[in-house]
Amino acid sequence: MEFSYSTATSEADWREWVRRNVAIVDGGLSLERTTSIRESDLGVSVVDHAVDPTGVLYTVSESGALYRYDPATDLHQRLLDESESSLERPCAACASDDRVYIADASDGSIVTMSPRLGRELGQLPCEATDPRTLEFVDGVLYVLDGDDRLVTVGDEEPPTVDWWFQSPIDLAVRAGRIYVLDETSEGVTIRAFRGDEERRDGPYPLSAEHFTTPVGSFTPTAVAVPSETLVVAGTFDDGSGHGLFEWDGSSFSLRHGLDHQCVDLVGRPTDDRARRVFYALCGDDRTSYALREVSEYARHPKRDRHVGVAIHRFDAGRDAVEWHRLVLDIARSTASTQVRLRYAAMDDPSIGSFETGEIGTGGLERGAIDALRESGVESLWDLATADPAALAARTDRYDTTTIRTWCEAAGETLADHADDHWTLVEAVDPTDTLLRDATGRYLYVAVELVGTPTAAPRIDGVTAYCPRRTYLRYLPEVYQADDRSTAFLERFLSVFETSFVDIETEIEDVSRYVDPAGVPSESLEWLETWLAADEYRSWPESARREFLARAPELYRKRGTKAGLRAILELYLSHATAGSDGESDTADVDRRLFFLEPGDLDPIETEAARAEFASLLPGRRSFALCCGPFASDGEREAVEHIVETETPAHVTPQVMPIEDEFTLGVDTFLGVNSVLRPRAFAMGDAVLGEDTVLGPGPTAE
Repeated sequence: MEFSYSTATSEADWREWVRRNVAIVDGGLSLERTTSIRESDLGVSVVDHAVDPTGVLYTVSESGALYRYDPATDLHQRLLDESESSLERPCAACASDDRVYIADASDGSIVTMSPRLGRELGQLPCEATDPRTLEFVDGVLYVLDGDDRLVTVGDEEPPTVDWWFQSPIDLAVRAGRIYVLDETSEGVTIRAFRGDEERRDGPYPLSAEHFTTPVGSFTPTAVAVPSETLVVAGTFDDGSGHGLFEWDGSSFSLRHGLDHQCVDLVGRPTDDRARRVFYALCGDDRTSYALREVSEYARHPKRDRHVGVAIHRFDAGRDAVEWHRLVLDIARSTASTQVRLRYAAMDDPSIGSFETGEIGTGGLERGAIDALRESGVESLWDLATADPAALAARTDRYDTTTIRTWCEAAGETLADHADDHWTLVEAVDPTDTLLRDATGRYLYVAVELVGTPTAAPRIDGVTAYCPRRTYLRYLPEVYQADDRSTAFLERFLSVFETSFVDIETEIEDVSRYVDPAGVPSESLEWLETWLAADEYRSWPESARREFLARAPELYRKRGTKAGLRAILELYLSHATAGSDGESDTADVDRRLFFLEPGDLDPIETEAARAEFASLLPGRRSFALCCGPFASDGEREAVEHIVETETPAHVTPQVMPIEDEFTLGVDTFLGVNSVLRPRAFAMGDAVLGEDTVLGPGPTAE
């Protein structure tokens, strides 16, 4: 049976679709992902809290006891109880890599504590008379003083700070910039400083006119800078609640709603650096909450559900064509997800014409419509499928942002029109649909993907077949005399015809099953088994396909250092690919190196050699230094590769590289540690840590 058909299977094809809350994922369509915040009550009420650079939380109770909370294990550990603390009225805290600094409101002193040793180390001299908030950044301790000023304490000469505030509330410091939440005569403002100069460029200082979102205006109560953007906690001015708000450089957006007013906020990036964790003290009892960013599927901005819509137009090339069937390749579907299908056929290529306005104009004003028509855009379909940047280049009346908003509105109008007027396929997750009453040059198809925060369907391909021809034409004319029986016979015979067409198509396309790039996902395991490349089925699919494509090259080098490195680089480049799917080869090279017995030959002293020789039990051994790993699964995958690809007579060892290290255990010079000139500061030295007692000079 001969059919013409049009398909959408590649990323280039999907980019031609009108998509709303739909992303291109692994060569198919799925729901967009977003970063949301999950809140958990830590069950403690504290005076203040602090987060060190590794993300560990320290909390200080009213009695002066110090606790540590590890988010990885969700456990609290008491480091110092009130009987061991000299604090009388603790009021503020901050943390560095190995110290916790706590301000005492009774005398204005700053007490230094060592979490590792579990004891106080002493006090720091400070000019603050009434310390309210502490921040430790790049060796400098910033103290927000109740005397309406900012004081600094540092190992080296601290910067000169001569800023006076009217009524400071909170402080945040990052990358040389200082942000102070200050209540001035004009209301609560956020003032920004760099060095000893207050910033007056751009929007700073941020004031009431900036503290607004689409859901209402708010008043800030706390500020934090966990990454590159400013985050504030605040209370809505209409008294409707509280929330967490993020500044994108031009406006605030609501990130998360809070049940109680936040009085203090700290935040740090998490281990994967892509997401963050905040800790908030809320309510009069200062209850501690963890606010963790998590990746989940996004809600549709208009429908408030986890749903996405993708619309496309197939062109048969001539008018009055009867479309035969639609085939959807649904690669991922669960009991909690759905795919719904709508379609319409017509000869008009300009659905939603501005001239007729049969489905509305997407809320566009007449002036905007006239400008669009001057640029060659005659319908909502033309607008929804246009490139906003290219369209903005044709007119000097509207910018790209405005036109992008119009494009999105046009897509929304088309989706609403499809819901109301196009034919809905009754079956859920329709993989093969025989079209009825679908006559016209153009077949418009709307695919709706329904998911949950943690699950979403994925469509790998859509194929439209035309014209509508059935086996009925091979039967005697008597079977076509009655319209009613003819319609039934067409549908009945199409069942068999569809099966035969699919078989013929499979025969024609059988070569794709031996193509690593083209083999269907469900047949990938078969091709791996056929090529004896089935050791790494836990890898990302893109890595498995590349491994298959390079199998002859990699097998020739199997059992060699070059072969092992090639496979490790292949896996890591896909495991660490960015959000755009591109591999970061430079990053992989930085994270991967080998230590072999021959590398120790230049070491002259036996003591130094022994430190490394413990990693190499014999001449036929090596240590692979790799990391930091994003997860335990990534580390286990690397260990499995090393075990699989190393000859039996060679002893391997995998040494993970961490972002932080213990001296003499997992330090790698030039990778996660750097030699610097030795320095000694008299006022901050701790016996046994910074100084060692040794023999003095002897008289001759």
